[in-house]
Amino acid sequence: KDERLEADRARKREKKKERKKRRTEAMAQQLAAISPEDREAFLERRKAEVTQRRRDDQASLQRAFDSGRPKVVVNCSFSDTMSPKEKRSLAKQAQMAYTAVRDLRSPVQLHLTSMGAENPAHEAFEQIGAYSWTLHRHTESVWELFEASSLVVLTPDAEEDLEAVEEDKVYVIGGIVDRTVCKRQSYEQAVEHGAACFRRLPIKAHGPYGANPILNINHVVHILVEWLRRGGDWPGVLETCLPLRRVAREDTKAVRRERNRRLAAATAGAGEETDS
Repeated sequence: KDERLEADRARKREKKKERKKRRTEAMAQQLAAISPEDREAFLERRKAEVTQRRRDDQASLQRAFDSGRPKVVVNCSFSDTMSPKEKRSLAKQAQMAYTAVRDLRSPVQLHLTSMGAENPAHEAFEQIGAYSWTLHRHTESVWELFEASSLVVLTPDAEEDLEAVEEDKVYVIGGIVDRTVCKRQSYEQAVEHGAACFRRLPIKAHGPYGANPILNINHVVHILVEWLRRGGDWPGVLETCLPLRRVAREDTKAVRRERNRRLAAATAGAGEETDS
């Protein structure tokens, strides 16, 4: 299984390089076809647009950091038994969750807990630049930081579906990567610390047939972000956010194209809202 995953990732990396190469070549051809004056003006406009987008992204992240709701916590206390590769995967998933919040200009306030230097995944997070992200990092555990009555622990082991994402709640996601899944690990830790509210994402009720309820951290965060952006619509949210490898589909290329179109539209919409 690991060999297949690595081969698949290698193919994706190669495709990404090819797409980047084609974009670079297309841009070079476009610039070569215009006058030096127009070329300089075009590049200046492009530079200004990129700079403004980065400023808007950072402003959105800062608003979420200061007063964002709801709070979404990645509980990073499960890395004791992880291999170095799994720790890197944990950090990468946290990074992709952060990127989803940034790119969609979400009001979600992200927290990483149990992030002390003694955490075995500390180096992996450090290497990926996590200590420069605009989010809340805590050395304490999630159970020390928040009242148990405010917590909603998201786990596929819960018996009840999550019906809505509420701004006054704290949503807890277990920082457990796929290869180290131990059934009920996150659930049992939460019970030991007095948590009482457990919910699972309503994938069976509203997701595509055959979808797997065990998701990466970034996919769970993306689902919460998208639900808030749409104001509900679980079927649409899950259609957009569930990874294709977790869904039984015949025409995955068509699904991927449609999903990319929707994500591009959502990102553009977030930018327009900030500009208005």
